[in-house]
Amino acid sequence: MKLQTILSLLLGVLLRRFLLIFGLILTMDCSSFSKNSLPDLSLIVREEHRNILLLLTKDNYRSGELEKTFQLLSQKGDELCHMFYKNIPVRKELAQSFIGDYQFAKKKNEEWYDNVLHSVVMGCFNFFQMNDMQVQDTMERVSRKYPGEKECYSVGFMQPYFMHNTMNCSRLTMLDADWRILFAHYRLLQGFFQNIDPKTRHLSPDELVSDLPIKWVSRFSGKPSEYEKKIL
Repeated sequence: MKLQTILSLLLGVLLRRFLLIFGLILTMDCSSFSKNSLPDLSLIVREEHRNILLLLTKDNYRSGELEKTFQLLSQKGDELCHMFYKNIPVRKELAQSFIGDYQFAKKKNEEWYDNVLHSVVMGCFNFFQMNDMQVQDTMERVSRKYPGEKECYSVGFMQPYFMHNTMNCSRLTMLDADWRILFAHYRLLQGFFQNIDPKTRHLSPDELVSDLPIKWVSRFSGKPSEYEKKIL
């Protein structure tokens, strides 16, 4: 086995272990879905994550609580990200209410991109883009080999939807250290549910995507900006 393959497998194992211990989990029971009943959504928050992201005070948020919870994180998180990137002065009381004892003071010789983990947890450096190659082909091969229903687990923003379309998932679980990724999942699923409800106005694909809270997108060529100028 090539060294590159071994390193990739090791990184994948470490990442999944990190997310299971530290991450946020948005899970959807696909088996409960019907035209008259929407799937049950749950946001599960590990204790290690709650110890850092202080606005999340419960270990489990159900469907009816998610909108208010994500809106609270978004409103306070945008100001926090402006502080993190030194666009505005640091308000210590707001920062400590959001991220605990994290120190915004810049360390000697530290660049803005040196503290990626905290910027991801705060929602200030978000990996919305997928860089996996030919992921759908891989999932189709797995589905052919194991054609029955599966409990599916995925990291990132795009991959879960390829997985759900090809792998016959009875339950779809998104794991991430980044609450903004899960907020975007929640909004996308909301739009999908609205489009299958005959009582609501259907959204076009452009409307559905433009409503997603895509902010502070990760880039290594400079500081992320709050809003993306163009999503599609």
